[in-house]
Amino acid sequence: IGYDKAWAVCGEDEKGKYLCSILDGEERGIFILKDHYDKYIGYLLCGMMHGEGAIINKDNEVIYKGEFKNGKKSGIGKMIIKKDVYEGEFRNDLFDGKGVYYYSNGNKWEGKFRKGKRHGMGTFTKKGEINSLVTFYFNDKLHWNFSKALEDKLKWRDADFKPENNKNINTV
Repeated sequence: IGYDKAWAVCGEDEKGKYLCSILDGEERGIFILKDHYDKYIGYLLCGMMHGEGAIINKDNEVIYKGEFKNGKKSGIGKMIIKKDVYEGEFRNDLFDGKGVYYYSNGNKWEGKFRKGKRHGMGTFTKKGEINSLVTFYFNDKLHWNFSKALEDKLKWRDADFKPENNKNINTV
C-alpha cells in the first residue's frame, strides 16, 4: 500500500472506519477497528478485508499477516497469540487445516486443526528434543499418543523379522 497516496474515508460501520485508496484499479486500505486499537492494512473488496493484509496492534506490532476473504482470516497466515505463534491455514478467522503452533516455552505441535482446535494426527516436539510424540486429537482432546522414537524402533524390528531381510530364518 502506498502511503504517499491520498486516503479517503470510504465507509464506517459498527466495526470501525475504512480509509481507502484506489491504486491501479485495486482497492487498498486501512481499516481501524472501533472496539480495539488494532488496524488492518491491506487489500479490500467492497470495504472488507480481502486478499493479502496484516493486522497491527496498538503497539504497532503485527499480530496477523496473511490472507483474508470476505472480512475474515482465510487461507495461509501467521498469527501471534500472546507469546505463542501459529503458522498455517485459516478458515473463517479460525485455525483450520494444516498448521504449526509454536508455544512460547519452545515446544511445538504440528498437525491438523479444525474450527480453531487441534483435530487429527499431529506431532508434539518438546524444546531441545529431537524425538517427537505422535498424537491424535479429536476436537482439541488428546485421544492417544505414541513416541516417534519407539515407532522408528518398531519399524526397524519389523524389518529384522522379514524373511527377505534375514537369510537365517527358515520359511515354510
